[in-house]
Amino acid sequence: MLPYIIVIILTTILTYFAQKTINKSKILFVFISILIIIIPSLLAGFRNKTNGIDILVYEKYLFSDAQQATSFIDYYISEDSDLLFLAINYIASCLSDKFGMALFLIEFCCMLFTYLAIVKMRKYAPMWLSILIYLLCYYNLSFNLMRQMVATSFLLYAFTFLLKDNNIKKFIILSIISFFFHKTAFLASLFFIYIFWALNSTQNRKTKTIVYVLGCFSILILFQILLSMLANLGGRFESYVAYGGMAGGNDWKPTIFTILVLGDMILLVLSYFLHYKENKLRRENYILFMIVITDLMSQFLGKYTSFASRMSCYFCIPYIFLLPYIFQKNNIINKQTKFVFISLLVVSFMIIWMRMVNSTGNTIPYSSNILGI
Repeated sequence: MLPYIIVIILTTILTYFAQKTINKSKILFVFISILIIIIPSLLAGFRNKTNGIDILVYEKYLFSDAQQATSFIDYYISEDSDLLFLAINYIASCLSDKFGMALFLIEFCCMLFTYLAIVKMRKYAPMWLSILIYLLCYYNLSFNLMRQMVATSFLLYAFTFLLKDNNIKKFIILSIISFFFHKTAFLASLFFIYIFWALNSTQNRKTKTIVYVLGCFSILILFQILLSMLANLGGRFESYVAYGGMAGGNDWKPTIFTILVLGDMILLVLSYFLHYKENKLRRENYILFMIVITDLMSQFLGKYTSFASRMSCYFCIPYIFLLPYIFQKNNIINKQTKFVFISLLVVSFMIIWMRMVNSTGNTIPYSSNILGI
């Protein structure tokens, strides 16, 4: 666990200095930014094949096939995976015959998209705090759920065009691209589109909100039927039927890898309270409320199979901007109390990270023959 702690602390400190230098020295900012992206990516690239179950499930074979492919087109046709994730592996195979290059590039993409989003939102939330929450929630996961974590980071970047710019058109274009990283990313983007469509409505917002909540509840009930309809589209959609297998009676419990259901319930109460007490943050409170509802739905999809609850990855990641913003910008509490709230926020995600270590697909303990660990 120590390598993760070192990288998380070092990356957070570097991000703090990056924000301090962005308006003072562009060269220094770019240099620090490169370190912020490269350092976590190197740790990922140096790891052994046992650090992450999905390495042996699909990544090892994708990279091996990329090495043997005569062209990218032939490689894509022969594989049952997503276009842009295959492109990452193919580029890695062209750069090096070492498997670690693929692991490095995958993590590099995760960090790049996330960092671009954090820089874009730097006036919305402190960069160091956003990246710390991200690393505590998603860094270990990215060693295992590699395809989905690249898609999650990319969708986070797309989400900034909604949250900061309220630009639904750009978000739709980027969400279409996210489909080629992982198809579930595009499905998640549909929820975000509805949220901001309802938010921007001058009339019947309350009705649209009720429809949305009932829609999420209906998905829980009709999930297996909806999956069957999706599978009927044919092709690679057929594999998503696996997301509807029952997990098994009383053994089911909500997954822990993004945020606890209890945490969602606390945020639900918080957003409802601030909605009536804090007019300045009504927009962000509404977004938070709708995302929490969506995340609760995805968490409880775990009653079918843990694979289904992985949709939660897409819905929790906006918390890295929303929570720091809401805790810092509201006028209800004084500066000293805000500091306490931010500290509690960091501690909460540290507790979640410590609880997650047994739920991230054999990424703990970290091992690397290259580093001698």
